[in-house]
Amino acid sequence: MICEIARLAGSYGSRLTGAGWGGCSVHLVPQDKVHAVKEAWRKEYYEKKFPGISSEKVESAITVSKPGSGAALLRVEK
Repeated sequence: MICEIARLAGSYGSRLTGAGWGGCSVHLVPQDKVHAVKEAWRKEYYEKKFPGISSEKVESAITVSKPGSGAALLRVEK
């Protein structure tokens, strides 16, 4: 459900990950669609699944990050 909501709101791709403890989801979202995806989750998931949930709790459940440069190999000369 979370992944479908994200894709319909503009995510390029989504997946659920982790096992137990509620897991998490990871989404590839263009920067100009981040707000739309967050709003879609709020309306279509959080407010329906947890009626009366506060905006603060919804915000604390969503983490937006940007990809880093990835791994690198450093050679240290002695």
